[in-house]
Amino acid sequence: MSFLCDLFFKEDHDLEPCEAGSCHVLIVALDYDYSPGDELTCTTDAAFFMQIAAGAGVEDITIVTDKDKLGTPKFPTRKEVIRHIKKVGQRCQPDDWFIWFFAGHGVNVPDVDGDEADGFDEAFVTPSEKGKLTDKAVLVDDDFVRVLQEYVPRQTKILCICDCCHSGTICDVDSFSWEGRCIYQISASQDHEEAEDTGKGGVLTQALKRIIRTSTFKFGNRPFSLQRVADGCVEGVHQRTKEQECSFQYSGTDPALVAWPLPLRRRDFVASQISSGKLEDYEDKD
Repeated sequence: MSFLCDLFFKEDHDLEPCEAGSCHVLIVALDYDYSPGDELTCTTDAAFFMQIAAGAGVEDITIVTDKDKLGTPKFPTRKEVIRHIKKVGQRCQPDDWFIWFFAGHGVNVPDVDGDEADGFDEAFVTPSEKGKLTDKAVLVDDDFVRVLQEYVPRQTKILCICDCCHSGTICDVDSFSWEGRCIYQISASQDHEEAEDTGKGGVLTQALKRIIRTSTFKFGNRPFSLQRVADGCVEGVHQRTKEQECSFQYSGTDPALVAWPLPLRRRDFVASQISSGKLEDYEDKD
């Protein structure tokens, strides 16, 4: 079910701190420089989320981009992205977190199995091997969810942050069976909406940055809830634009009772004083 709660201005209580080492982060950020007219600035978003994960002490961070990779085996086609989901998911243990961060284009495609009420699936726009953006090349939500359910252990919690167009139900939280699992999805827009790229990254990522900063100042070393972060994203996107509405969906434990899994260890991080390396430092070498 979808929830927009009123906890943003309330205190967080009875939260257990998350162990940052139990997070496994996969960041996929596509700029599409090889497709004229489709260019974005999503590697800027990737750099921010990389800093958040590194600042939280996460050791397992994998970053996939399309910078300077056209024509190589590392080019992030649908097949290559799925390969990374499988690899990261297989490293997860029960009670860990699998965290997916996607910044790029999202699209609606015709629903072929009848599980979508509006007749359309949602999809992450992954390019073809030749850098073409076509319906056949995209990663459709049905396939994305099946890979998650097959390769991420049942007791591993899943957090998906999707800064892309048409992403309201892109994790199929409502239409797939997640019984016995915990999944949380924060998306930049509703299924029928486009998400804005400001030239310095996406609106959702900017809202996420703000709520993490303000919560870190407010709570210091104390945990704060995933619900607080989700509500902060909803409010932050609303303040920045009226063209898109941030979406939050979940299945499983109430997010008001779940600690945000990437707490910053150093308060001075909010002033961007922490160094976390370059994006390529976290790319898969296999």
